[in-house]
Amino acid sequence: MGSGARHEQLALGEPPNLAARLEGLATPNTVVISAATWSLVHEYFTYHDLGTHVLKGVATPVHVYRVPRESGVQTLLRLAQHVHDPALCVIAHHALGATWFHLGALPSAHMHLKEGITLYTPE
Repeated sequence: MGSGARHEQLALGEPPNLAARLEGLATPNTVVISAATWSLVHEYFTYHDLGTHVLKGVATPVHVYRVPRESGVQTLLRLAQHVHDPALCVIAHHALGATWFHLGALPSAHMHLKEGITLYTPE
């Protein structure tokens, strides 16, 4: 029945399953990340080690961390703005953009990367 012209795009496989399982471990206003993501962003956020969890549909146990809030990079950006250091602002915006990108917050990532590029580009 129907023309078959409408096709849904589905995310399949282990990454979306892992993301759904990690989301299930998160408490309100926090993010839970795997050790793979933690290795990329741990210096930019405070975190709490939640240990290793066996997650349904995931082949191996996963070490997870809870991320309740930002830490040093936001402080670096505020310091750079306070001392009017454009180079330090570019570095801070780049670090924030990369971090938000890895966490999947694309609008925040785009905003920080765009701001870093704008500051870096000579007039």
